[in-house]
Amino acid sequence: MARVNFTAGRVRDFSCPPDTKQIFMWDAGVPGLGLRAMAGSVSYIFQGRIAGSTVRTTIGDTRTWDIDGARQRACELQKLIDDGKDPRVEKAAAIASAEAARVETERRQSTLGEVWPDYIKAHRQRWSDRHTKDHEKVARRGGEPRQHGSKLTVPGVLASLLDTPLPALTAEVIAQWLKREAQARSTQAALAFRLLRACLNWCGEQPQLVGLAPEAACKARTRTTGSAEKACESRLPATRTTRTVVLGTDRSTPRADSWQSKPYCRSRAHGNAPRASTSTGGAKNSRYVH
Repeated sequence: MARVNFTAGRVRDFSCPPDTKQIFMWDAGVPGLGLRAMAGSVSYIFQGRIAGSTVRTTIGDTRTWDIDGARQRACELQKLIDDGKDPRVEKAAAIASAEAARVETERRQSTLGEVWPDYIKAHRQRWSDRHTKDHEKVARRGGEPRQHGSKLTVPGVLASLLDTPLPALTAEVIAQWLKREAQARSTQAALAFRLLRACLNWCGEQPQLVGLAPEAACKARTRTTGSAEKACESRLPATRTTRTVVLGTDRSTPRADSWQSKPYCRSRAHGNAPRASTSTGGAKNSRYVH
């Protein structure tokens, strides 16, 4: 195979004839370095032998590689062969590694707002309509026209976290968010925290999302959520019940301030001893009279 010294003019003028599929030209300066011309393209290539077999791999287009760069790359590829490595395998491994790094970078950029709809979609058939609407409500971005009236929708409790990448949802970030939201809408904040915790647990079970959310992300509950829930409970009216007593039967729990909760004296001097009333047709139990 004839070899010539590559020059800028020779490389520029090298082309494939119309009636030929491809032609080659080999460099006299660096063994294994060549030019391959095909219809519409000319590329630097490297060709060598490993374990008795011919190995050929593309270096790059002549429009992006100069002669010195192509010669240097050819020397590197020859060194791989001298070390018993196939340049094609090494190149495929490098491409796969770069692709894996790209995918991992994109994966780690996944935000809560991107995975939340997928979480709802995965469970919609098993959830009730109300439970589904709760998930949609807490994740509303707000600022949209209402169906009735001229006002805009209010952002959901999780709105400020939707653009946060999952790896950034640390316990500190969630604790600060929960404390801030609990001051204005404690009930919704407590609900949103529980829904968020379930979503992050689900993310940890998905192959494409596993390991993204910190494991201790939702342990903020021990510091903040408890106080939020207590605040919610303190706003509920206290339940007070009365007791109706039929002789020998306790129907309910007495109120703390009701007379039934006080011990009575069975002495006739106090007049509190229970007595059965009688009427025509037989004796019936009567209620205590205070």
